[in-house]
This record gives sequence, C-alpha cells and structure tokens, in this order.
Amino acid sequence: MHARPPSPAAVSPRTSRRRCPACDSQRSPKPARPRLGTTGELFHFARCGDCGLMFVTDPMPEQHTLSVSTGRPWDPASLPAPRFRPGHFYFAAAITTYVRRAPEPVSLLDVGCGGGELGMLLARANADKLRYVGAEPVPNKAGLARARGIEVLELTADQVAADPAQAGRWDVVVLDNVLEHLVSPLDAVRGLRGLLKPGGVFMIAVPNLRDVRRLTQRRFPLWIPNVHINYFTNRSLRRLCRLAGLTPGYLHADLRGLPLRARLGWGGKQLLERLLGLSPRGLYIVARNR
Repeated sequence: MHARPPSPAAVSPRTSRRRCPACDSQRSPKPARPRLGTTGELFHFARCGDCGLMFVTDPMPEQHTLSVSTGRPWDPASLPAPRFRPGHFYFAAAITTYVRRAPEPVSLLDVGCGGGELGMLLARANADKLRYVGAEPVPNKAGLARARGIEVLELTADQVAADPAQAGRWDVVVLDNVLEHLVSPLDAVRGLRGLLKPGGVFMIAVPNLRDVRRLTQRRFPLWIPNVHINYFTNRSLRRLCRLAGLTPGYLHADLRGLPLRARLGWGGKQLLERLLGLSPRGLYIVARNR
C-alpha cells in the first residue's frame, strides 16, 4: 500500500521557479498535490495562476524520458489491427467536414501520428481531396504506419518545425494528444505555426484536466506524470493558441457515417458541455493562423 503523498506545502522549492509552459507566465505557480507516476516515483505539480494549466515541476521534465519508447512490437508478416480511440473518429469527421468544404485539395500533416490510425480513417473518405502525411519520431511506430500505407516523416515536432522544406506547405496541422507530452508546448506550437499556409488551421486534442470522469473513478487513468507532464483546461489551451498567434475556435464535425458509439459519445459530450458546463473526455479545438 502506497504512503499518502505529501501535502502541497511539502512541494520542492524548485516548483516556484518554473514559468508556465502554456502561457509563459512569470507569476509564481501555486503548488498542487504531488502524485505517484506509473513507476512509483513521486512527481510534484504546480498550477498556473494565470491560465490554469497544471504541470510537472519536479523531477523536472528534462530529467525523465516523457513518452519516448520503442512502441509496441509488431510482426511485419502479420500487421496488428489498428487501435482506434474515440478521438480518432472525432478528428476524422472534423477533417472530412473541412476537406469537403475546401475549394481545393487539402494538405495535412499529423504530428505524432503513431501507427497511422487517423490516416487510415481519413483515406477511406478523402482519397481524392486530401494529402495526408504523418510525422512520428519513434521508429517502431513510424514503421508500422508505413506498413499500413502511410507516408511518414521520422521526425520530432521540433525537427519538423525547423525543416525549411515544410515551411508554409500545409493547410492543416494535427496535434492529437501531443502537447501534454512536451516540455514547452507554447514554443512547439509557435514553431509549428510556420508550417501553415496563410489561413491554415491547427486541429488540437489534449486530455482534459476537468474531465468529469475524475469524479467517478478512484484512479483517473490520465494521471500519468512520467508521461503526461501538462494538464490542460479549456482556458489554458485557448490562451496558448492565442499567444502562439492563432485564433482558437470550435471543432465542427459531420458525424454521419461514424460508428454509432462514436456518434453517441460525441453528441453526449457536446450536450454536457453546452447545457451543464461539464467537460467530459478530451479537449478538441481548431485554431486558425492569423
């Protein structure tokens, strides 16, 4: 049985020295309750007093490996079935809606594409009007995506942003559950903004700090501080976008053609958010380049 984590007062003094990674606020962040990672290591947190982001402060993010891994092993002779999350279906519906409304073919870069699950869904509905390319730094995951027919750049977000060949090339940049892993998400989005064409858009998803499932689950599955080091609210994510030079908006999706479970899940999410102010599951936004 684990010992009870220390109170916020016991947080390391280093907590008060780190700027907010979402809004770059210089105000001293407020200590939050420490939590155990999946490795049993104790992680200290702080909450930004300006935007509300909760983030790991100690051990400092540079001291551990975040989400770097080799990925799940797979056999080239027998490709594993794709593991679709609800977010894959929501994004696919939103992108398909965007593509259908666009007067010209759309170019899309999926940063952190994993095994190419989103690209597989998009290929079914947008073969004629969409060019999908993934970026994935983990070789095993990138190889799996390629084996599934996805064009992949084996690069990190920072490496893609620094590649002159990618500048101003893309209509859409997708960040699907990426920003929660990054030491400096604001800097990352600022850098990746240079990849967009004028009027291009980001489509962003992150886990939701105010997910209502926290009220009903004894151990909330998204509290994995050795992997997720940033915990966003709607306010902190939108403020990050504005500081990065983007105009945040709402993700619109035509849900026709999605599996019934995905339609019900997205419809229930929108109903709870708009009528009761509750925020189930992840945060999904679109942010347009100014």
